[in-house]
Amino acid sequence: MRYLILLFLLIFSCGIEFPTRYDRIEDTLRCLAFVFDNDTLAEGAPGDTVTLRAYFAGDQIRSTKWSVSTQMLLGALTGSDTFADTIPLEQVMVPGTYHEYSTGKTDSIVFDFVVPKDIIKKTFSEVQSIKALLPSAIPDSLFGGAQSNYKPIDIINLIDTLATVSQFLTPQIFENLLPILTGSNSADSLIKYFPLLLQTFTVNMKFNLLANSDCRVKGYYSVRYNSRFSSVFPNVPVNRNPLIKSINLYTVKGNRSSFDPDNDSYEKVTELSSTNNTIDIDTSHSYFLEVIHPDSITDIGQEFTTGSYVPEFFHAEWFYKNETQLSEVNFDQLMSIQASQSSNIARLLPSLDKRMVDFSIWVVVYDDLYGEKFRPVGFSFRPVEGKFRYLY
Repeated sequence: MRYLILLFLLIFSCGIEFPTRYDRIEDTLRCLAFVFDNDTLAEGAPGDTVTLRAYFAGDQIRSTKWSVSTQMLLGALTGSDTFADTIPLEQVMVPGTYHEYSTGKTDSIVFDFVVPKDIIKKTFSEVQSIKALLPSAIPDSLFGGAQSNYKPIDIINLIDTLATVSQFLTPQIFENLLPILTGSNSADSLIKYFPLLLQTFTVNMKFNLLANSDCRVKGYYSVRYNSRFSSVFPNVPVNRNPLIKSINLYTVKGNRSSFDPDNDSYEKVTELSSTNNTIDIDTSHSYFLEVIHPDSITDIGQEFTTGSYVPEFFHAEWFYKNETQLSEVNFDQLMSIQASQSSNIARLLPSLDKRMVDFSIWVVVYDDLYGEKFRPVGFSFRPVEGKFRYLY
């Protein structure tokens, strides 16, 4: 399931069909992650300036062609990938911010873009009734029993107006304004269901990339007004990008297929840096990787149909490449990584061919939460490079 989720979030086709292993990087350009950063948030509101960092491995970036889709068709709200427009990246990109970097084993592209101010309004501008859009958790009495009299654009204009002055609002002012502006008799109900209303009007931007003429990538960015109101009301959820504190390597005595650092003994733990790591390999030991990210950054989301608040959970995707150039290679004897679907722990299987010395490892951590409409997904990325030193 988690592989399907990641592939849906970042769909790529780079001229190969991955006949052996999806997680093994070879000599063809692969996109590993799109990380959207809006001052640590994984989401944006109309008018926000956001940084996109795209990470690649396998080959150097030689050419790129970007486009962006900003007008999601209403049918796409049920899951289809349908947009009414495709525009050049330059129409949303901040001039002078586009850069391509090569750091040896990992390439990256970084630029800033501005979320169109009318992106949500355009999506819902032709919809005549809001009632069919609202989840069942929102009662008919929310707007004084007159949902059918409201068009989505009316509510969006109201939200947009409040968003422009949200930094000056206090909870008390907001509570007084909402009933007046909506005609509702219950400020408490409006505040309670306001996050679901914001979720109703969440839309996507789509970023399309063609790199090196054969690597096609699509990345999606969620746009909603939540970040404008989260400081006023704590019940309005926002999603931050996860943080990677460190990547640890555990050296464990014996031939072990699984390992839990909280319950199992180990001889040594090494915090791996981004470069210049040397890993000693002995046939009498097993090796395990762990990605460490603080629990304190766990965010809360809201299920669209029920309105229930639930915590997010995290996945770690590991990628690797045997960097030493060899002839007559048996890939089954080279380094690989066995990752568990339910743990941040992965088993590192060193190369049985001692000619293989240089390696690269990449980890992508992303969050997940079922039931939230077009939930913004947070990503974090960390590369590791080094050498094996065989002690036998």
